[in-house]
Amino acid sequence: FNNKKFKLGVILESITDPNNVGAIYRSARAFGIEFIISTIKNSANETASLLNTACGAFESIDSFKVNNISNAVKKFKKNNWWVVGLDHRASHNVNDIIGKISKNEKYIFIFGSEGKGIKRLTRESCNVISSIPNLPNTNSINVSNAAAIVFYEIYKRQLDISVEATRWILPVQ
Repeated sequence: FNNKKFKLGVILESITDPNNVGAIYRSARAFGIEFIISTIKNSANETASLLNTACGAFESIDSFKVNNISNAVKKFKKNNWWVVGLDHRASHNVNDIIGKISKNEKYIFIFGSEGKGIKRLTRESCNVISSIPNLPNTNSINVSNAAAIVFYEIYKRQLDISVEATRWILPVQ
């Protein structure tokens, strides 16, 4: 892993559904995520289903496998990465975190398995745990949908544009 090459990445912890992982890769590619890390065990294998869902994105994003997510997070933090865990029960709004992203800082966002979320040791290693705001009394949303929302918000921040501005951009002829 070349720490100086990257500024924006994702960790997938214990996400085993190949369709979810493929969809995350596809969204990551669409919105400029540079790399994805998953564990050697308890993660989706590279299957036809994953590759089909990813629609070519799997091959275009740097992927890394690690033995232990918590240890990887500690190494990232040691190298001045800002680590943001996602959990639907968290009180911090992920948009507030994304709104503070600067071009010189390095960020990594962690998504956990559906049902269990990110593990306790991983949570404790994060700089902050945040959530995607949604209607009261609703459960979490699908992990690939959550990832797509976060990736899009990061993309908007990086381009410093708003949703309204994107509606008025016309193709150059």
